[in-house]
Amino acid sequence: MEELQVLNKLAMARALKEFAASLGISERFADILSQVHVHSSVILKNWPVFLKSNCLRCRNDPQHCAFFHPKEEECVGGATPISTRQANIAVVELGKLRQCPCFKAG
Repeated sequence: MEELQVLNKLAMARALKEFAASLGISERFADILSQVHVHSSVILKNWPVFLKSNCLRCRNDPQHCAFFHPKEEECVGGATPISTRQANIAVVELGKLRQCPCFKAG
């Protein structure tokens, strides 16, 4: 997570449409695909909830947050910073984590 960005569904759909069109998909079909994906994606539903209830209200800088950028000494059970970050991202995307363990009210 280099920079915190909150996008509405319209902006996300337009970005996906742009991407699909760049792959050679017709503009009309790219528009339909992007709309369907934005409205059905579990990931796109869970990230905004997590970001709004945690990151946007947190004192920690998202670019240096231990949850998304763990250091070796913060990892447990033989995990690496990369595997810990991947696991943290997965629990957000699956909607399994609502309260960030690194949250500091700002």
